[in-house]
Amino acid sequence: MANIVFLTVWWLINQEMFDLFMNKSGCATILKIYFFAIKTYTVSVNLSILFNFIIMRGYFFIMAFGTNDKVLTKKLAEQIDLILFAHGNDGSKLVGILLDIQDVIPNHYIPTEVAYYLADKLDIKITTIYDCITFYSSISDTPRAKYPIQVCNSIVCKINHNDQLFETLKELLNIDLKEITYDGRFTLESVPCFGACDVAPAVRVNGKVYGHLTTKEKIADMLNELI
Repeated sequence: MANIVFLTVWWLINQEMFDLFMNKSGCATILKIYFFAIKTYTVSVNLSILFNFIIMRGYFFIMAFGTNDKVLTKKLAEQIDLILFAHGNDGSKLVGILLDIQDVIPNHYIPTEVAYYLADKLDIKITTIYDCITFYSSISDTPRAKYPIQVCNSIVCKINHNDQLFETLKELLNIDLKEITYDGRFTLESVPCFGACDVAPAVRVNGKVYGHLTTKEKIADMLNELI
């Protein structure tokens, strides 16, 4: 039993493997069965080693044969490789790489599989990837709407009544900040200055800036253009 506990703790310390497993429903089920077995039955040393071997190697089996909800398809991997090539496979250009990859993924985010794929390709720590994702508001690790509407919250935009812009968007879309419309098209995000001070108040949608949104009519026209 001590051997089982030791191997289990050792495996859990390997956070990279643990994170990957928790994104696979099948592996989560295996874990539940495994921990139930530890708690309920006396398992032999040889059997405990076998369990740990199956669990620790299971991820590679899944990645090799695929799952129904696999995000990192062969096509996406090829697109990512092209983006990396365009950036010279340079890890110091991580922000630009993540933004470009995010643009080719339908829900404009960086899935876990993609983050680990990048870490391997660029030979950098996975924590570096997530430090970058969490620091920059333009990059997300959770699925977003088709059209994430980023509202500038800089001083210039606040002087130019971006609060009215926010309220109008909330009214027209019937959502609040960080919520997604029922059809999955729009979400509202508050972000730092993105360099559109000359056309404030402004929003940015998938890299495109829409400025001078000073009236309800102009905001409605902008939304209609996206529909």
